[in-house]
Amino acid sequence: MRSFDVNKPGIDASTIIGGVIGGAIIKGRFAEGDQIEIRPGIKASAKGAKKETYTPILTKIVNMNNGSAELKEAVPGGLIGISTEIDPTFTKADGLVGSLVGHVGKLPEPVSELSFLYHKLNRNDVPEQGFKEGEPLILGIGTATAIGYIKRAKRDTIEVELKRPVAMDRSVKIAVMRNIGQRWRLTGYGTA
Repeated sequence: MRSFDVNKPGIDASTIIGGVIGGAIIKGRFAEGDQIEIRPGIKASAKGAKKETYTPILTKIVNMNNGSAELKEAVPGGLIGISTEIDPTFTKADGLVGSLVGHVGKLPEPVSELSFLYHKLNRNDVPEQGFKEGEPLILGIGTATAIGYIKRAKRDTIEVELKRPVAMDRSVKIAVMRNIGQRWRLTGYGTA
């Protein structure tokens, strides 16, 4: 999911429009007026806290658009933009990128730790290298880019502690990037 603030600078406060979120519907359907939830949501942890915590956002669909027409209902297939009642300061500059949107109570809980089966890509330009405890990884989970640190690596099973929680469908493949030779390289993917 991506997020936008469509209000022009200096707009009269009485005409401010709520934040806009956009992306592709994977499953289910949305209709104008539906109550939706966004996870992981808005950062809620205090400054200096050891772990980041997030609060889910509950809002309502004001209207939807597929780029050429307004929609009363949207189903999988193509990209849509959803106008919401969210304060636009939370959606500006892609502030909610990587979040999941769904009907209230239907989304998975965000996770801070992740275990997955690693599948190495057959690439000749990436040297064979074992995983080390504490090694940083960049993980592509849906539209979220997450930084994680290896807690344990045993054969092809890797346990990672994420820097920030991620809401994810367990069926999604996880792109795994490693820092090899001072460059981040896509070396494989994970399945939960």
